[in-house]
Amino acid sequence: MAEHRSRWRRGGLGFAVAMTGFGVVFSGTVMVEGVPRPVAAPAADAVILPGVYTGTASCAECHRDEPEDVRGQTIGDENRIWSQSDPHSHGYKTLENDASKAIAEKMQIATPTESDRCLSCHAPTVPANMLHPEHFETGKAWKTREGIGCEMCHGPAGDWLEPHADENWTPTERKNRGAAGLLSEYKLIDTTHLPTRAEKCVSCHLKIDPEMVKAGHPPLEFELFAYSAYLWDEDYEMHWDEAAGDAALWAAGQAAAAKAATAQVQAWKNAGADATTAESLAAIYEKGKPIASKVTQQSFAPAACATAARELAAVGKTATNGLEMNIVGYGVSALGATALAGNEEAVDAFNDVAYELEEMVAEFDEQRAKRDELLEKMVAKFNEQRAKMVELLEKMATMAAGSAP
Repeated sequence: MAEHRSRWRRGGLGFAVAMTGFGVVFSGTVMVEGVPRPVAAPAADAVILPGVYTGTASCAECHRDEPEDVRGQTIGDENRIWSQSDPHSHGYKTLENDASKAIAEKMQIATPTESDRCLSCHAPTVPANMLHPEHFETGKAWKTREGIGCEMCHGPAGDWLEPHADENWTPTERKNRGAAGLLSEYKLIDTTHLPTRAEKCVSCHLKIDPEMVKAGHPPLEFELFAYSAYLWDEDYEMHWDEAAGDAALWAAGQAAAAKAATAQVQAWKNAGADATTAESLAAIYEKGKPIASKVTQQSFAPAACATAARELAAVGKTATNGLEMNIVGYGVSALGATALAGNEEAVDAFNDVAYELEEMVAEFDEQRAKRDELLEKMVAKFNEQRAKMVELLEKMATMAAGSAP
């Protein structure tokens, strides 16, 4: 048996968020047993790549057993870890809780587990004509209850499922074709290529309908370093061996996050919504981009990471809420952990400060939630009494007119 994956060294910050939103529609044709099939456009807010899907069960055939060492990587137990530990596997079940039902009610959605507006990110549904006939019997539907399964992050497996069983295939194809070639030729999303991973993540994690936020859905945030390890979840267990360093993960995520956040601003404006908070979040990512670019060019040397951490910490002065402070805090944690690598005493002291920041942000968010709840009650009370107040205003006007000379 191979040694189990080591847990990610936690840098301190961790704040829970939820997922949902609107994504990108793909259409065209896919090949099934050499025959082209038209791909009907999925629901308008779906995030589904074109291709032939084989289902999570097809992956589990090889990835649910005891782990083995393959070319220095732990392979074999990914499906078990994903199903037991990864929040993505619970995406559908999240829609069944009271909080999701309350949001749906405000949006006049009868059943969140049946609405494309919710399922698009919590449990994307692949159309029947994109399902591989050898893995899905005729009339057998995609298992929506599995939440965000393997192919939602790794790409439709119809073209790569069988060849990638050869342990030499993926590294060879990756070397020969690169991430872009793997995607175009096989529909395989190379998550070891950090910009590619980040772009896939933000397709859900930074795209949300403003109406959902208004209805009570938590506003979205994303930072590749923190989200790759779910730093806020002590029970989370990675189902892959992470080769990238903390600072490299943070830096790679900045460009993708800034691009997605900027697109979200435009989407909100196009919907006629107030985009103030979306613009503020996008500005935080934009300020992190040049810092990320500079430290990347310096190959994440400890001294460069220390300088970058100080520069990013200064961005915290422009944060307008706890969510934006999260983004800055994750980045400083990643950069600081890299700068202090090897100095255990310094890392422990650094983490103590990070935990203090986490507690302060959590307290701020709690106070903000209470303020928002009180404000909502005040507005409701005002609307309830508005007719009476207008009546009194009119009475006052009448009295003034009656006594005027």
